[in-house]
Amino acid sequence: MNRFPRACWRGPLHAFADGVAGIGTRMDSGESDAADWDTLGERVGPDADDTGEQKQPAPERVVVEAPSRDRTSVQVALQSILVDFERLLAGKSRETLAQASNDGGWGMVEIIPHLRDWEEIFHLRVNRILTEDVPLLERFDDSLWSIEHDYPAQDPIKVFAQFKQLRSDLAKSVAELDDEAWLRTAVLDGIGEITLHWLLNDICNRDATQVSQARDLIG
Repeated sequence: MNRFPRACWRGPLHAFADGVAGIGTRMDSGESDAADWDTLGERVGPDADDTGEQKQPAPERVVVEAPSRDRTSVQVALQSILVDFERLLAGKSRETLAQASNDGGWGMVEIIPHLRDWEEIFHLRVNRILTEDVPLLERFDDSLWSIEHDYPAQDPIKVFAQFKQLRSDLAKSVAELDDEAWLRTAVLDGIGEITLHWLLNDICNRDATQVSQARDLIG
């Protein structure tokens, strides 16, 4: 099943190559806006001039707060989720991991594919920040991914292996970044102007939430 551009890192900084269209459902900002964002995060919609050329209004740039982790802490945290999940999954059968949550919420069968799907998006975002001049990054609505991507039908152990490979590749690439790369910027829709450092720190924050949820389920 095609979900997002598949992750493929190559070259000195393991440049990301996206090969599959259909990047997902966009996040509704709650604001009335007739335009939309295309799959590359660029403005599309009815705002064209008399020649039919698409207008590209510059987004408002609001620089967000500084990341809470320094670079070394980010690199450690990016890899720690793999250790945490391997401990949680150790000795668990596929049948156990495929069980739904007792309270009607997500079980491990949803959490693990959700990790993998977001990791593909993180790869795409990191690559765009490294290769484009202040790219505009779209947000995503993940509320229906469990249905749209059919999480219950996926093998959680195989999916975790996919996530582990993606995260290992990301961590390796981050370790190779120079000072200038950490300071490269993008505009994240609905958030403002961010640095690559901020994005990587935000990934670590998301990781912590996912680990906590998993521990509540099977810890």
